[in-house]
Amino acid sequence: MKIVAGDIGKQSDYAVAAVLLGSPRTANAPRAYHVSELDRWRGEKYQHTVRRLVALAEKHPDALVAVDAGGVGRPVLDLLRDALPGRKVFGIVSTGGRNATTGAEPGDLNVPKADLIGALQVLLQNKRLTYSPGLGLVRELQSEFQRYEMRTTKALNLTYEAATGHDDIVSAVAIGCWLGEQAPQPLSDARVAALVLNEPEAAPEPTKYPTRLDELANDFPDLFRE
Repeated sequence: MKIVAGDIGKQSDYAVAAVLLGSPRTANAPRAYHVSELDRWRGEKYQHTVRRLVALAEKHPDALVAVDAGGVGRPVLDLLRDALPGRKVFGIVSTGGRNATTGAEPGDLNVPKADLIGALQVLLQNKRLTYSPGLGLVRELQSEFQRYEMRTTKALNLTYEAATGHDDIVSAVAIGCWLGEQAPQPLSDARVAALVLNEPEAAPEPTKYPTRLDELANDFPDLFRE
């Protein structure tokens, strides 16, 4: 199982693509993930960003594709879907809400930022997310992990971001991790067209938010069903 996940920034910011390899989910073992590729670029037009993502998706034709669809990511997502006919391309919009919901277009998902980062942290804490020391951008990835934290704004809203510098690699990897945890087995572009979100049976308990990425440890139920 593979996932190609992208975080789309403004032309002055970085865009990132990550490839995650996931093990099969069994009755006795949850999925484990390995970050096999990282790519990062900036200062390029969105059409070039689409070409880079398309090239990566075509390199991994059996991978699920998911990109950040918030803000400037929306036009990139639309162009990417046009460039990959027949492929399921998820658009992930991070929100400040409490529940994941479907968006306006098929494959659009609105996901609480706390869920995205929480899924990533659960995998890290349980040693279900690995990467090789020789991975390109590994130092940048480790640096972003160390600097990522929760903040409370003056309006008492919670935000998740790097204390300093960039957090685009964390965002891309988190998108891939969350989607991999929620999708059923087998995970393949050819078989996920009918995935929809389950409606929650009851409102969840209020989330107690930690202050740093490395303190998050929440379990999330599967939100997808075939």
